[in-house]
Amino acid sequence: MTRAKTAPVLATLTFNPALDLQTGVDFVEPENKLRCDTPRQDAGGGGVNVARVVGQLGGRATCILPLGGSTGDALQALLSAEGLDARVIPIAEKTRQSFTVFDRSRDAEFRFVLPGPRLREREIRALETALAELSPRPDVLVASGSLPDGMDPRRLARLARVARRTGVRLALDASGEGLRAGLEAGVWLVKPNLRELQECLGRDLPDLSSRLAAARELVDDGRAAWVAVSLGREGALLVGAGFAAHALALP
Repeated sequence: MTRAKTAPVLATLTFNPALDLQTGVDFVEPENKLRCDTPRQDAGGGGVNVARVVGQLGGRATCILPLGGSTGDALQALLSAEGLDARVIPIAEKTRQSFTVFDRSRDAEFRFVLPGPRLREREIRALETALAELSPRPDVLVASGSLPDGMDPRRLARLARVARRTGVRLALDASGEGLRAGLEAGVWLVKPNLRELQECLGRDLPDLSSRLAAARELVDDGRAAWVAVSLGREGALLVGAGFAAHALALP
């Protein structure tokens, strides 16, 4: 008789969540008023999206995130309506909004990301404390999304070191200096898109072979045990020690 596997304990950390608004128009053009479809609102942010998908796959992940103002209240209500487990850190400034407009004439999507709040030092420390106090301690922590104003990207290196010391596998989805800082400290999994990977390494990666070599470089250097590179319409690449796979994009 084989023993059933215990599901891993998952948590997500979203430093800069957003209240997402989506709508559509017949066409986008300057100056004229554009009559939009009835908008849809969703709780957004990298870690929130991860927790949502985990839930849809039958699992559960605790979201840790900062929220403030009326947009923060609306986002928290959406999390509750979805049944997502959230550890909310109240902040002084208002949670940001973002909005997406679908242009039916072009079959194209326009995405607008508004500036987010500036987190105070005590608010950042409160997020770190909430993570440290999670019980049971997560097996996997996904830190995903952009960093807010006022947050030192090197804090992601600190997060990586704490995760390793406490036996938590950190999956990092970051960009720019935050991505570099996390990789310097070393993570379990990193998920850059192609642009982020090119910027991190300082060179173009024009084809699959160069992208595979770049991902292997991160693994061989000990900066990440696993590298998942999202390639848009070209699919995704997953690389680990002695392993590589390329998945085609869904239609």
